[in-house]
Formats: sequence, structure tokens, C-alpha cells
Amino acid sequence: MKKIITLLLIFTLAVLMAFPAFATNGTIGKYTPVLDGEKDEAYDQSLKLNLFTDQGIPVGEFFHSEGSAPDKNNIDANAWFLYDDQFIYVYVDVADPDLFDIGKATFDSRPNNYQSDSVELWFVFGDAFSYIKFSAVAFGHGMFGDQDGSAVAADVLKPLGFDTAVKTGTAGYAVEFKIPITQYGLKAGDTIYFTLQLNNMDKDGNLAVSGKQLQNMGGADNASALTLGAPIIIVVPEPEIIEEEEPPAEVESPSVPTVVTPSPATGDITVLFGIMSLISAGGLLTFKKKR
Repeated sequence: MKKIITLLLIFTLAVLMAFPAFATNGTIGKYTPVLDGEKDEAYDQSLKLNLFTDQGIPVGEFFHSEGSAPDKNNIDANAWFLYDDQFIYVYVDVADPDLFDIGKATFDSRPNNYQSDSVELWFVFGDAFSYIKFSAVAFGHGMFGDQDGSAVAADVLKPLGFDTAVKTGTAGYAVEFKIPITQYGLKAGDTIYFTLQLNNMDKDGNLAVSGKQLQNMGGADNASALTLGAPIIIVVPEPEIIEEEEPPAEVESPSVPTVVTPSPATGDITVLFGIMSLISAGGLLTFKKKR
């Protein structure tokens, strides 16, 4: 009996290793964020997918390499999603301790846009298997598109409404994407399919590519199914109104009557001197008589 159980366990493990785990599915909220490379609060109320664990990939594993690639990739990434009537928004936060800037000139001249530190989003909109790829470089040199194998440059994408915002740090970077969807007639309740790819290149040209590509890794059957969900309501707290306290009423001090000593008028002084003169004269007369 134990041998049978052991054989069953071995068979189960073999099956699991032969077929990759299914990707995580979920619902994304409806909200229009500000495209600035900062994660709006609404993203945290919507779906989040990890580059490895939510795509059925062992952490650190890569499916393509060039040069001397490491045994395990030392990068990671998480993606958050929002949408509105016109666009899909994706915010990708990348942890990459070995960022390398290939430069604007190299990016513009290099036909393979994956040969850089960059993020690639793969979508299938609708029932038909028609994929679109949209990528952006860590240092904001530009964006790149691909529609069913036909490359689309940034100067074509911009007028169509595609856009990105990039924030680069010392140990990683963040890219916020805006992708137009009006041409697909999508509405709440519809499902789209998505995979995330992350390219990691060092200064010596060594490259490791992790994640998934819709075009050659099982198609939509091996992608995350994203359902367009209900609006997200962000409650903005009203500013607290602080009432100013009225200053205490001034207490009037009891009035003290002021004693004013009137000054003698000039005319009174003249009369006073006149009287004094008469008295003096009288006294003088009296003195003479007695004598």
C-alpha cells in the first residue's frame, strides 16, 4: 500500500512539473488615476499581480538569457491595474538592485527593445487571439509597441493615446502605463488577458528575461484573466474646520475721578497783586501814623 501511495505522489509531482501552474485571475476596478509614475490610492483597491508567484513561475526563473546570466534572477515586480471608458492603466513597481542605463541613443538604435532594463506588458483584448505588447525602459528613454508581430514606434503610439510615466530610484524603478481600449468596445464585465515580462540587463551586456509572453507561452490559456469591474470610490475626508475662539471681552477698570486743580487765570493774578499792593500801602500808612 505504501508503495502505491509513493508512486502516486511521484506521478503527481511529475505532472505538476510538466505543466506550469495557472496564472492568477482577478477583477480590476474602474478609476482614472493621474499618470505621473506614482501609485494612486485606487490601485491598492484593485488587482495586484506578482511577476513570479501570480504567473505560476518559480521565483527568480528566466526563460531567455544572453551572455553570462546568473542561476537566479535577482529582480522582482508587482503590477496593479485600473481602467476607465478609454484606457487600461497599469502601475508596475520593479525591484532591481543592478540598474543599468543603456542611454537614449542606444535605445533608439537597438532593434531589440528587450535588451535593456525594461517592463513589457502583453494583452489580448476580446475573443480573437490578437495580442498587443507595450514596453517602457527604466530610465524613461521611450516606449515601444508591437501589434501581432508588427513593431510600432513611440512617435506612432503617442498620438494614439499610449503613454508612460517613469520614476527611477537607486534600487529599482516604477512605470505607469496608459493604454487606449476604446477601439475594442470593452465594458464592465468583459475579460481581457494579460502577462507581464521583465527584462534585466547589466553593464556588461548580460541579459535575463523573466515572466511570460502571450505570443509563445500558451497564449490566453496561460495568461491572467482580468475582468473589468465596478467603479472604485475614493472617499476624500472633508477638511477639519477649526473654529477660532473669540478673544475674552475686555473688562473695563472702574474709572477714578481725576482731581484737576484749576490754574488761576491771568486776570485773577492781576487782581490779587492789586489787592496785595493796597494792603501794603495801608500798612505803610498806618505805620507812619503811629510813629
